[in-house]
Amino acid sequence: AAVEDAIAHPGNYVVKPQREGGGNNIYGENVRKALQTMSKEELAAHILMQRIFPKEVDACLVRRSEVVRVKALQELGVFGTFIGGEDGKVYLNE
Repeated sequence: AAVEDAIAHPGNYVVKPQREGGGNNIYGENVRKALQTMSKEELAAHILMQRIFPKEVDACLVRRSEVVRVKALQELGVFGTFIGGEDGKVYLNE
């Protein structure tokens, strides 16, 4: 179902190689082309992901030692899990 949707709406997806270092991602119409032409072995070496479209926010950035107000995207994601008891015991802190 995801592959068919990605072929129909390639702008909503990205194809990423399963390797370290990033880069070489496939976007836009190239998603459709890749899904239709890659071999099973090539496809197995990639991940099809739904694209995230973050909202622009007002931000203050420092450029050349000066504060500049701009519209920016938030790209930092920090996740954690904490489970503790009423007695103060920590069961999970990751």
